[in-house]
Amino acid sequence: MRKIIFISLLLTSNIVFSKEIQLFCKGQEKSMTSNEVNSKTYEVTFDDVKKTVPYMTVGLMEGCFKSEYQKSTKCECSVNEKEVKCEGSYVGVKGNLTGEQSFTLNRYTGKLLTSRSMSGKEIDSGKDFYIGTSGELSCEVLSKRKF
Repeated sequence: MRKIIFISLLLTSNIVFSKEIQLFCKGQEKSMTSNEVNSKTYEVTFDDVKKTVPYMTVGLMEGCFKSEYQKSTKCECSVNEKEVKCEGSYVGVKGNLTGEQSFTLNRYTGKLLTSRSMSGKEIDSGKDFYIGTSGELSCEVLSKRKF
């Protein structure tokens, strides 16, 4: 009988104290410079208790990941009852580019809005360049927990 009570308490506590919410987001991102539209998918996991974002797809926030080509200068995320928001930036290790990204996930609608910009000089030609994209994606919970 004690084993059944212990197992029941353990299972109940795991469900009640679950922290991480994993989302799968898909939609379109549009280039601001060429008007090209691309289909994108991202995964985002946030912790509702610790108010952190422990996992996101690498392409979503370049400034939050280590790379041999760029150095992160900012990676800040916040989680509250209305939204999950992250901002990041980076510079090229050779000093030839800078980039900024952000995303906001509306927890009521499940919409993920993305924004990314990168500018710098091409190594071969020395020409200046700018790349900017924005997107709107719909997110679904991968677990059965409410987001």
